[in-house]
Amino acid sequence: MGEHGSQSDAVRSRLWLKRTLLGLAGLGVLALGLLAGPAPLEAPGVFGLRLGRTLLGLLSGAALGLAGASMQGLTRNPLADPFLTGVSAGSGVGLALAVLLGVGSASIPGLLGRQAAAFAGGAGAGLLVWGLAGRRRSGAGLIVAGVVVNAALSGVILLILAWLPLWSQGAVLGWLMGDLARPHAEAVPLVIGAGLLVLALIRLLTLDRELDALGLGEERAHSLGVDARSVRRNVLLAAALATAVAVSLAGIIPFVGLIAPHLARNAGVRLHRSLLPMSALLGAALTMAADNLVRLAASYLGLPGVPVGAALAVVGGAYFFVVFRRRRRGELL
Repeated sequence: MGEHGSQSDAVRSRLWLKRTLLGLAGLGVLALGLLAGPAPLEAPGVFGLRLGRTLLGLLSGAALGLAGASMQGLTRNPLADPFLTGVSAGSGVGLALAVLLGVGSASIPGLLGRQAAAFAGGAGAGLLVWGLAGRRRSGAGLIVAGVVVNAALSGVILLILAWLPLWSQGAVLGWLMGDLARPHAEAVPLVIGAGLLVLALIRLLTLDRELDALGLGEERAHSLGVDARSVRRNVLLAAALATAVAVSLAGIIPFVGLIAPHLARNAGVRLHRSLLPMSALLGAALTMAADNLVRLAASYLGLPGVPVGAALAVVGGAYFFVVFRRRRRGELL
């Protein structure tokens, strides 16, 4: 008993240390986003610009982390991504159509029009995935349907880009690369997005026990009284809502929804009651960390500025390559 007790204490101490370090890192990232940047803090309006950009990064990252944790729990697949819902490509179609139809972004009404189109496209794609997944709508069926919808809608985006004049293509391409340095950090879009994200979080937290049960297997979950089909529908819609919030505000920011739940589980967080909010916090911190590094590299090292989505695509790919190589038989968790 004494030996087992000392081992348990050691495990708890390591988990406490991991969580503390993650929390301190998150606070450091937030402070860096507000205080560091290309212009002196005393310059007029700089803090307001940094605050808006920071809030945009926190909101979009939290939405992606939340969606990633819920999709991985839903499909029992650690490689499940929030974009498997088809939302990213659907939002891209919505935005590209808005640009093609001349919906402007020079004012708040025009900006909200583009964001509303992106949000509607993402939500519609999520519903399309649900309809294509088949009668049982298993985790594997949702993944296959998501891949099919993403591929098809990506082709639609390319078709619309071919129709757009060159001076209009930049608006769509810049958004597709995921960028926080855009005029999206306005109060109205952020407040609307935050409200929708809270709704998604509350809905997912009401399904935390069902997600835990699905992790034990569908038969075991059924024996515990869980209606797997109903849970999958509600989780998919909530995850699509959170992803649509992130994509409509900041564009496509990859890998955050994959990496954030992995970090949370590595810190010993397993039950979805804690895993969902923890993944949201880590997603926000990851997005801000990447954006801070991009801004600081452009400001102090003279490197060309790149959208945060493009930077995360490179870093996220390298991260999973290292993890995959280190784990036996390619197991990620």
